[in-house]
Amino acid sequence: MRTKIALVAGLLFGTSLGASVLTVASRADAPLQGCAGSDDRADIAAGEGTIAISDRAIVVVGNKRAGCQYMRPVLDSGLLRHLAVREGAGTAYVDDEANADHLVVVTEAGTTRIASSAEITHPSWSAEGDLAWAADMTSLRLWSEGSKAVTTIARPSAATAVFSPTFVEGGELAAVGQESVAGVDVYEDDQLNNLWGFDAATERWSKWTDFEANADRWSVIRTPLARPDGSLLFVRITGRASATVQPRFQLWTASDAGARKVRKLPGEMFLAGSRNGRLMWNVFSDRCGDWELVVESSEGLTPVGCGSVLVDPVNLTDPDLEVHDDETTTSASAAEPVEMGVIVGDFESKGAAAAVAETLGGEAKVVTNRAVPLAVRPGAWAVVTEVTGSVTPGEALRTVKRAIPTLRAKVFLAPLDTP
Repeated sequence: MRTKIALVAGLLFGTSLGASVLTVASRADAPLQGCAGSDDRADIAAGEGTIAISDRAIVVVGNKRAGCQYMRPVLDSGLLRHLAVREGAGTAYVDDEANADHLVVVTEAGTTRIASSAEITHPSWSAEGDLAWAADMTSLRLWSEGSKAVTTIARPSAATAVFSPTFVEGGELAAVGQESVAGVDVYEDDQLNNLWGFDAATERWSKWTDFEANADRWSVIRTPLARPDGSLLFVRITGRASATVQPRFQLWTASDAGARKVRKLPGEMFLAGSRNGRLMWNVFSDRCGDWELVVESSEGLTPVGCGSVLVDPVNLTDPDLEVHDDETTTSASAAEPVEMGVIVGDFESKGAAAAVAETLGGEAKVVTNRAVPLAVRPGAWAVVTEVTGSVTPGEALRTVKRAIPTLRAKVFLAPLDTP
């Protein structure tokens, strides 16, 4: 897929974001690619530097050259995803385990694991060291290190889901709200998103954007990031459900005063913070086999190293899935046949999934969490091909992988039965 993308450098962004790790005592430098060891062992707890998730590890990307990474071992048993770093506060990340998630918070005072029966996504730091995250995309949670208390913030009344909370300058909390669209199933994911701001004093939401959608045209928002002036940068993705072409990606800015488009983006890419005062992005690359960090420069986008910040890994299976890439492994009894499918996902947009379905042809179709809850996370899109007839699951899996070799890491088997 895309490793180098030509992009004219534009806005500079001065807010640092990053990723994850476990106890301070367990961190030891294990540099990759011949890098010299870092002298700074307090980077994770202090929230300093370019920090990201790579496979099942936390990496700190050094400044000596592109790809110079220092490993920070973790002891977690689940899938590491979604992370937030704030200088002077620390690092928070999600340890996604089967049927249970933990938000792991690493500060100079130590490590705290916040357990949740709900799916945790999109942690975000405030200037005061508080943390916010989304719980099952139905509400937000707010945690204070001082009190250790977790409080709940209900989603906007006009929204069917809420995610990606982000603290803006002045202490206000903004988030992405999913809204219903006439003619579209109420459970359909991500047909329309808008940004909302939450005033803690009045406990009221106000709408920051006024995007619209219909049964065919959709508009979603990804990776909102705060700017020093109190506004947000975010990626807006638009497309048509009836079209099989790639959707349009754009960089926008918004505040309580309104929103405007900054520029078009050359393809699928998501904000990942900043590095040396320049915007940093996540793009998918063949070199990493997953997400790669790139930073804006006068020459376009310069590779920084492999790793993800606010996007999910595509080369690892979600532990909530009961069936993995092994045709002999299911959680059901052999006496109870389970309908199986080959899944390609997750995708951040409907258009990206539709393009893959068009490539596969046949009975391939685009699905969401509503249709295949065991295989597709809420808020994402995937492509499913049912395993039918005399074809074994293993044969079906290999057929799909051969048809889309650049997306092999996204292909897996899963049950299609609704639990």
